[in-house]
Amino acid sequence: MSDDFRDDMLARGFDSDEVDDLLLDVPSYSSDDDDGADADGAHAAVVATSAAPAPVDKRPLRERYAQSLDLMTVHAPHHRSTASGLALPPGVALLAALETHPPADLRIRYFDACTLDESTFTTACVTSDGGRGRPAMLTGVTTRGDGWRAAERWSTPETFIENYGEVSVKVWDIASISGFGKPMPVKLPIELYHEYAATNTADFPYYVFLKDFEPEHDELLHDYTVPPLFADDLYAVSPQVRQFFRQHAYFIMGGARTGSNLHVDPQYTCAWNTLLSGLKRWVIFPPGESDEYRAELGLPVGANQGVAFAKNPPAVWWRDVHAKLVQSGRAKELGMLEAVQRPGDTIFVPRGWHHAVLNLGWTVAVTQNLILPAMLPEVLQRLRVKFPRFAARWARALRKHRAEAWAQYGDAISAEADALLPGEVDDDEDRITESELFC
Repeated sequence: MSDDFRDDMLARGFDSDEVDDLLLDVPSYSSDDDDGADADGAHAAVVATSAAPAPVDKRPLRERYAQSLDLMTVHAPHHRSTASGLALPPGVALLAALETHPPADLRIRYFDACTLDESTFTTACVTSDGGRGRPAMLTGVTTRGDGWRAAERWSTPETFIENYGEVSVKVWDIASISGFGKPMPVKLPIELYHEYAATNTADFPYYVFLKDFEPEHDELLHDYTVPPLFADDLYAVSPQVRQFFRQHAYFIMGGARTGSNLHVDPQYTCAWNTLLSGLKRWVIFPPGESDEYRAELGLPVGANQGVAFAKNPPAVWWRDVHAKLVQSGRAKELGMLEAVQRPGDTIFVPRGWHHAVLNLGWTVAVTQNLILPAMLPEVLQRLRVKFPRFAARWARALRKHRAEAWAQYGDAISAEADALLPGEVDDDEDRITESELFC
């Protein structure tokens, strides 16, 4: 454990004994090890292709985006409702209380990214607990090597707006009236979105979750790099496989009371999320899908309930369910873990873990979903059940393009290899069509 890391934990309010219990000493290694092509290549795939700039519109921002501002007042009623009164004093007090660290026995474990090697991370967080993994909070990700430019440019609303105030982001999609056409994106420049986030009184304000990047977002994407621990995404083995989970990188921005309700990340992925500004409160529960378990977590039980649940104000769950779980002692029995994420912190969420996030004020973050090599045996078997044709295509692509990863975990899936690689599957995975991926 580095002295800087220990000092950081003590400054956050952990006492000395808690720091010793909470942290894991790991071998140190040079930040020079991070300068590999894999991280740059993975991130470069997300960066939009630059194009000739459009003519500059010199009208005031409010005039240029008047239509978007009007549309936000008449669409998406769940983002305009004030029925729960979460912007009133009791709701403000709830968010303030969540800024304090959770009890020691419920805290996510912290690691120093400056001294954490891949082998230790894999053993402690990816394959531990019988393959379920364990959530972790990594500090120091944004300061390694040359550091992230975002650590400075995104650190406060003022500096962020100074650099990117006129960059537009999508805040909502309006479905076509017929139900067949493409939805119409509602966009705002970051400066106006921040103004909205700071002044609205909705229980669940509009939340920016940008996944379709355009040339005007190039500088944002160049402000950070994929952390080395997460640079190797096996879903990026080929362009055709990438289509199975194409939108995997996100830029996230929101104000108080925005966030995500409890969910599990799709397509068996894990995720990392780095916060650059503000505070986020996280809660994470071990995998489990029984109706009884879901009901205890406050998740919907039964078909067609997920969409409505996702539209509930995230703060309502924290007020009604979280408080009850903690007070009753069930939180610990269920394996619940929590953390207050601060600027520069990177959280790791293993595959299959239920998690929810509540923004306690203005926040800016980046996140990506991925499949780490150590996850291959279990994920491949699950894909074989749900998406058998894609599983075969993916396995063939891995053998062709990532022979070392296949060889490293081959013993764990050797019994499945012949079934996963049927002879009738064409050797040339480049011929895969999008419809075939999901057959």
